[in-house]
Amino acid sequence: MLDARGRVGAEGPLFDPAGGPTLVITTDAAPAAAVAAWGAAGAKVETVPAGPGGGVDLAAALDLLGGGREGFVQVLVEGGATLLGALLGGGHAQRLVVYVAPLLLGARGLPGFLLDGPPTLGAADRYRLAGVRPLGPDVRLDYVLAPEAA
Repeated sequence: MLDARGRVGAEGPLFDPAGGPTLVITTDAAPAAAVAAWGAAGAKVETVPAGPGGGVDLAAALDLLGGGREGFVQVLVEGGATLLGALLGGGHAQRLVVYVAPLLLGARGLPGFLLDGPPTLGAADRYRLAGVRPLGPDVRLDYVLAPEAA
């Protein structure tokens, strides 16, 4: 879990030990009470520098997960538009899994990705469609970073 400022409480299924261990990556901006509560709930808490805008520095977090102390080979990120936009904008995503439902939300819909400034089409990363799977009325689209974009 990424939480730069200690906003997520230490209760709920994320902190249920039956679901597996929880790792919280935070910054020095997280209140000591939140860090203590996460630890008391059984989570391992790691601190990395803050990135632009005060969030978790994603390069540092991914280094901690993959190249650093944790040894992960893959990381699945399920997040909001800001986190997903920062991962894409920072060049941290090699694969996208997009779920599309047959719904039109209009002006009240939330964006899937908030990128820091609109890229030009020529500068935008290119992804190649690697798979399509129907899921009832929905569709799962799997994209991988195109070799020329890597």
